[in-house]
Amino acid sequence: MRPTRRIEFLDHVRGVAILGVMLFHAVEASFGHTVWHEGSAWLRPAALGSLGVAIFFVVSGFCIHTSHAGSGETGFSRFFLRRFFRIYPPYLLALTLFAAGRDFSMPQLVSHAGLFHNFDSRWFYRINPSFWSIAVEWQLYCVYPLFHLAALRWGWPAILAVLGCIEILIGLLEPALGLPVALRHSVLGYGCSWAVGAALADARLRGAPLPFGARWHRIVWPALTVIPICFAPRLALLSFLFGALSTASWISWGLSRDRVAACPHPIGRSLAFVGACSYSLYLLHQPLMQALSSRELSPFLNLAWLSLLGVPLVLLAYASYRFVELPGIALGKFVSRALLPRPGYHPQPAP
Repeated sequence: MRPTRRIEFLDHVRGVAILGVMLFHAVEASFGHTVWHEGSAWLRPAALGSLGVAIFFVVSGFCIHTSHAGSGETGFSRFFLRRFFRIYPPYLLALTLFAAGRDFSMPQLVSHAGLFHNFDSRWFYRINPSFWSIAVEWQLYCVYPLFHLAALRWGWPAILAVLGCIEILIGLLEPALGLPVALRHSVLGYGCSWAVGAALADARLRGAPLPFGARWHRIVWPALTVIPICFAPRLALLSFLFGALSTASWISWGLSRDRVAACPHPIGRSLAFVGACSYSLYLLHQPLMQALSSRELSPFLNLAWLSLLGVPLVLLAYASYRFVELPGIALGKFVSRALLPRPGYHPQPAP
């Protein structure tokens, strides 16, 4: 494995993803769910913002595999410890904030605390609708060792082929059969979308040609992403996978040009700033937007109002990033070193 360095341009990718998600939720808060209705087709392009979650999944798969496989570790104990402290402290803070003082049942609270609320439609969108993807993300972490070990034996292309067929099948069957939430919003429903990032990371670590780097990938996948959402919303689940493949082609293009440093342009710096605190922003933004949305304003004015709220929301998210996320990451490193010291590691006694 080659030594890795921080790829700061991924913060730009995260910044684009969270801004897209926020725009989509602002449109929903202003116009309701008519974005999916036949009579509101002109609103449907805004639904492309929801695919920011697909971008997050690809970046997550890329970073997870880069970190674990690049470390040379064969076990996964340290991996799980660090991932827990990376995502759970800010998640627990947001969960406590939005559940406090509200009438939620104990099963809803327990399912959210245990990150399995995507298993039942009664829990799925409660407390904070955006939390659904955090549960799926954690469950993808849990099956990552299986993906990794299977890829060592059969290769990532074979893993992507199997997971991709399953994800496409779920996307095609959902409109006709109304599949249960526990299936369509599970690791099977998003496994390929996440694993494409890991496959891309694996090729980069081995110094192999990057997948999804050909020019046709940057044309075909974005086109296939747009078609279901804008013209066949019943098949919108397929756009998630195509959006993930579009993201993989975007990242591959950036890596092939060694775009790992931060962009010095003010827009690039702003995107990097937003991207750095995008996890906290994702956890916090939707319930606050819903609470601050005004029914007294017209939908367009309300959308403008929610857009202006983006600035204080970013600042609030930065505070969470600075005082919750970063200490959680540091704590995870400390705990993993204390409980699982590396071979040959001998902690120095305190002076």
